Formats: sequence, structure tokens, C-alpha cells
Amino acid sequence: MLKERKKNPPHRRWVFVNKDGDAEGHFLRKFKAIAKRAGLNCGNCKTTIKQGKYHLRKTTEVTCATSPVCEKHHLHRLRKTCATRWLRNGVNLMDIKTWLGHKSLETTELYLSDTKHIGSEMQANIDKAGTY
Repeated sequence: MLKERKKNPPHRRWVFVNKDGDAEGHFLRKFKAIAKRAGLNCGNCKTTIKQGKYHLRKTTEVTCATSPVCEKHHLHRLRKTCATRWLRNGVNLMDIKTWLGHKSLETTELYLSDTKHIGSEMQANIDKAGTY
């Protein structure tokens, strides 16, 4: 479905859009609801939300143990996961940088968890490449 959507995108920048063609604002709430159903919430986050319909809406304090409001879930983490998987599967770092839309390689490296744990063999190869 995503391949078909890519051929005829509803927007040049957004993958998920609302009926007006703008970024889908409800996607984060949907993402948090999926995380809650999967049992991934921390159970400690507290926030206030409006519950009820129309004129009966009331402000209520909830926790992420009971509602999909956990603050540890961010859509941006999907970007990081995707970039890390590309790197692990041999995608060129400069391509990843371009696909993420970063101007500097240093910014891209912040996304990549693999680069934070360079083993001694890899460090030796990096040092070897830097000598003339």
C-alpha cells in the first residue's frame, strides 16, 4: 500500500495526511494507543485531558496506566529506528543523511544507535583509515 501511495502521493512531504491534505495530527494519538495496547506504557505519566462529548466535556487528570498519553512515546523514534536499521543493513551513511534531510553528517550520527557503540575492531579500522 505504501509503494502505491508513493507513486501518487497525496502530499509531497507528508505520508499520512488528513482530509485537507495537511499532516495527520491524530497519528501520534493513534501511535500512543497502539503502545498502550501493547503494554509499553511506563504507568507514571500524568496529564489532563478533556473527556466526554460536546458540551459535556470535562477536564480530567489521567495517567498513562489508564489512557494512551505516555510521554515516552514519540513518532520521531520511528525515524531513528528506521535509520539504524538502514545502517545495520549496509545502507551508505551519506544516503541515510540525504533521506533524513539532514545538512550535516553529525546530525545524522545522533540518530544512529550503532555508531555509539563502536567495537575495538571497528575502532582499529577507523584509526587505520585515518593514517597516511
